[in-house]
Amino acid sequence: MNRLDKYKPLAPAVVRVGLGLVFLWFGLTQIFNGQSFLGYLPGFAKQIPLAPLTIILLNGIFDTIIGLFYTLGILTRFTAFVAAVHLCIVVVGLGYNDIAIRDLGLMIMSLAILINGPDHWTFDAHFMGRVKSKVKSKSGFLGDALGIKIKLK
Repeated sequence: MNRLDKYKPLAPAVVRVGLGLVFLWFGLTQIFNGQSFLGYLPGFAKQIPLAPLTIILLNGIFDTIIGLFYTLGILTRFTAFVAAVHLCIVVVGLGYNDIAIRDLGLMIMSLAILINGPDHWTFDAHFMGRVKSKVKSKSGFLGDALGIKIKLK
C-alpha cells in the first residue's frame, strides 16, 4: 500500500478548497484591481450597457461568492454547475490562448466537483446530516407536501 493511499478521502476536499481559493483570489483581485483585467474583457462585453470596470467589478463579486461557496462547501453541486457554466463562457470569450487553457482546466475541476458532490468536509454534508437525523421517519422515507418520497441513508 502506498503511503499516500490513506489520504485519498481528502482528494475531493483538496480540489474543492483549492478551486475555491483560486476563485477567491481572482474575485478579490478584480474587485480591488479591476484595471488589470480590462484586457481580458471579451468582445461581446461591449454590448452590455455598463462601463468595463463595472463589468469587472460585478464579475469579481461573482467570483468571490463562488470562491466562498466552494471553500466552505455551500450548495456544492449547484456552485460547481454555475462555476462550470461561467468558466465555459470565459473560455469561449477568450478564444484559444494560455489563459483559456487554464480556465478550461478549472472548468474540468468544476465538473469533477459537480459529479462528486459534497465531500465529508462541506457545510452541505454537515448541515444535511443534521437535517436528515431530525426529519427521518420510522419508515426511513421523508415525504414532502407533494407526496414525493425521498429515501434517506
